[in-house]
Amino acid sequence: MEKEQKTLFYLYIKVFLDILLVGGIGFYFFAGIDVLPETKTIWQSVGVMLTLVCIPLGMKVFYDKTKPIDEMEDLTAAWKIYRKWWIVRGLLIVGAMLFNLFLFIILRDNSMLYCLLMTLVAWLFCKPNKLKYIEKV
Repeated sequence: MEKEQKTLFYLYIKVFLDILLVGGIGFYFFAGIDVLPETKTIWQSVGVMLTLVCIPLGMKVFYDKTKPIDEMEDLTAAWKIYRKWWIVRGLLIVGAMLFNLFLFIILRDNSMLYCLLMTLVAWLFCKPNKLKYIEKV
């Protein structure tokens, strides 16, 4: 189980660094596309709405589904639940992060950069930690 915790932590760090790397490379090599202002506004709205839905949804679902872990006796079952819902939360936030990164690279718009930064900050709060039950043992 300790090995799995380290794997989740390395995955957490790898996703964060990969997003920064891809964003930097994409921004440097990709000049952006001229799009109609209406199209740009639609994509900006989709990116903002996706960000505003995915971050709280991911946090709330993770909190609700992992709440019963503290009372569980079986450590492996608790870890499986924690790992499953950590991945679900990560997919929600990283999905919004990748979409906003793509829109920022394509549209070169500051609002997409702000949404990307919001998802990066949310990802910082998703760092996997040890279960409280492990600390008690």
